[in-house]
Amino acid sequence: MSFGQDTIHHTIDSCAYKDYAPVPDDLPCDLGLFFKHENDTLRIFGTIGANCCGDHLAIIEKSTDTIFITTIDTGNLCTCTCAFCFEIKISASKNDTLVSINGSVYNTNDESNSSIEKLSINSSLITFPNPFTDLLNVSSPDHYILSIQIFNLSGQVIFQLSNPKSEKVTLDLSNHHAGVYIIRVIKADGELIVNKLIKK
Repeated sequence: MSFGQDTIHHTIDSCAYKDYAPVPDDLPCDLGLFFKHENDTLRIFGTIGANCCGDHLAIIEKSTDTIFITTIDTGNLCTCTCAFCFEIKISASKNDTLVSINGSVYNTNDESNSSIEKLSINSSLITFPNPFTDLLNVSSPDHYILSIQIFNLSGQVIFQLSNPKSEKVTLDLSNHHAGVYIIRVIKADGELIVNKLIKK
């Protein structure tokens, strides 16, 4: 599976409701996920689940017929989940576009296909220690790793490794500053995983 590099950060804002509170009547956006083709643009809008605190980013990547969106919570987080209003517009073909949001796949031609997504931790990739200082171990217990990219929060690639063909890789990131980074891994079975890293 080949991917074109088109990584964009979008801020998700306007917390709609908390997981322990009823949905208000004056919700500022439509509840759920919705897709609408407008000429050569795909509009993805509605609500998405994220931590009630901190900052919220969406990493977007396109392949030939699929758009991958992974949401990341960063900063000072708390223990509750809220729904956030969001909207993303991206150029896309109307014929055969699939959208994967946090691992759930949608056919965008079915505009009734919608649900609220909860941010989940993917256990099929292990990064340790996290937080780390200089060396980071990346382990995939079920399939070997095809590629690794690490982004800063501005969307710049600060590290990449192609085709290690191993289930465990140790990365030396001693030349990079302390902070929050995003790791993107493609595995041999085609699975794309995006996780948050913290460098001390």
